[in-house]
Amino acid sequence: MTTNTGIHNEIQKEMRVAWYRYLDLIEPFRPNLHNYCLRMTRNFWDAEDLTQDTLLRSFAKIGALTQDIDNPQSYLLRTATNLWIDRVRRSQRETNALEKVDQPTLTEAIDADSVRNGAEKLIQNLPSRQRAAVVLKDVFDYSLKEIAEILETTDGAVKAALHRGRDRLKDPSPPSRHERFPSKELLDRFVNLFAAHDVDGLAELLLDNVSVEVVGVGQILGRDAARGEGSWLERCLFGHPDWPGDYNDYTAQEAKSVLFEGEPVVQLWRTRPDGQTFEEIWRFEEEEGRVSRIRDYCFCPETLKVFSEHFNVPLHTYGYRPPILM
Repeated sequence: MTTNTGIHNEIQKEMRVAWYRYLDLIEPFRPNLHNYCLRMTRNFWDAEDLTQDTLLRSFAKIGALTQDIDNPQSYLLRTATNLWIDRVRRSQRETNALEKVDQPTLTEAIDADSVRNGAEKLIQNLPSRQRAAVVLKDVFDYSLKEIAEILETTDGAVKAALHRGRDRLKDPSPPSRHERFPSKELLDRFVNLFAAHDVDGLAELLLDNVSVEVVGVGQILGRDAARGEGSWLERCLFGHPDWPGDYNDYTAQEAKSVLFEGEPVVQLWRTRPDGQTFEEIWRFEEEEGRVSRIRDYCFCPETLKVFSEHFNVPLHTYGYRPPILM
C-alpha cells in the first residue's frame, strides 16, 4: 500500500529530476541571461535573484505552452523582462501607497486600528518575521501559541518580534539598508566555529526555523535538517564523499568574513593541487542575534565570477547544479 508520504516523496524526486534536466538544457543560455539581468537591475544580488525567478517562472510555464519554443534564449530574456517590469510596477504601487499614509498615525502608540491603517508600511519597514508576527497578532488576532506554531518558533521569540515590530512602526523613518545586514560579530563567530569544525556550536547559532537555500538548487528548513547527517553543515565541513570528479579534490578549506558593497558575507576557499581558490559565497540574515537565513551561491557561476573579479582572486566553479540529486 502506498502512503501519502511515499507519493509525496516520489513526486518530489520526479520534480527534482525534471528540474536538473531543465538546468542542463538551458545551461548554454545562462551567462547571457545573467548578464541581461545585471544590466536590468544594476545590482549584483538583485541580478541573481531575477535570474533565479526567471528560471523558476520559465520552468513552471514552459510545459503549459502549446507552441514550440524556437528560441529558448529569447524566451528566457522575455520572461526576465516581464518579471522586472512587474517588480518595478509593484514597487511603484507600494511607494504610492506609503505616500498616502497619514504621518501622524505612524507616530502614535500602536493599536490594532493603527496597524491596519499603516499596513502598507509593513511592507517596507519590518523584517519578515516581525512583519508576520504583528500582522498575525494585531490584524488577525491569533494567540501567541498559534503564531509560534505558524512561524515554527517559540512564544518568547514571538513576543520579542512583536515588541520590536511595534516599536519600529512608531518610527516613521524606513530602516537603512545596513540595518538589514547581519552583524560582523555574528559572522565572525560562524567563521571561527567553522574553522574548529564545531557542528554543535554552528547549530546553536541558527534559529530553530532557519532557512538554508542552495540558490537555484534546493532549500532546507529548520535547524535539525541543517545539521544532521548529510546536511548542509555536515557537507560544508566534511565534504561530499558521494560526489564524483573534482568536488572533493581539496586538502583544506577556509571560511572568511568579508565586506562586499557594505554587506558582510562569507567566502569559502579551498586548497586544491594548483593552489587556493575561492569557491562559494554565503549570505546571512540575522534575527535576535542568531542566523535566520543562509543563501549559498555555490552553483551560481556568473555571480561567483563577478565576485572573484571584484576581489581579484582565483575562482573554481562547479556549474549550475550538483552532479547527483540532493
